[in-house]
Amino acid sequence: MTKKMNKIDTENIKLIIDTREKDFFHFKSYFESKGIECIRQGLKFGDYSFIYFGEDYSDRFSIERKNSLEEISQNLTVHRERFKRELTKAKDSFFVILIENGSYNQIISNDYTTKVHPKSFLTSLLSLQLEYNCRIDFASKKYAPIMLFNWIYYYLRNEDKKAINKENLI
Repeated sequence: MTKKMNKIDTENIKLIIDTREKDFFHFKSYFESKGIECIRQGLKFGDYSFIYFGEDYSDRFSIERKNSLEEISQNLTVHRERFKRELTKAKDSFFVILIENGSYNQIISNDYTTKVHPKSFLTSLLSLQLEYNCRIDFASKKYAPIMLFNWIYYYLRNEDKKAINKENLI
């Protein structure tokens, strides 16, 4: 993948949308507006990944989208074991849990509709990041596709820099 450093060819990115993902049209619209093809494909973990110059990155890069604080709180309580199994599969990859329409401020101020206590909610999210080597980020539904595009773009730039640095060691 060593194209020119810092010059990512977005025309050769294909967004992978997991076949189980239901509310994906805002992502599809945004990526297609940038000339990026979107394909539906089953992923081992997460909801979104990508292909670059024909190379599938889904085992190394994935975004798990949650549409609200209420959905992630369900994953932390009712569906906890299933959610932990998915996180375990993703542990060695760049993995982000993107929560739409929520924030740490809302959690701390108890501004959500589930019965999960703010301290438990916050502790669970922080613990997940440490235990499963994942990141948690928040964005509105409007800006979530922009965040995904930028994660892909800068992930590829970082990979390119690492490849160039390796070449210079030889």
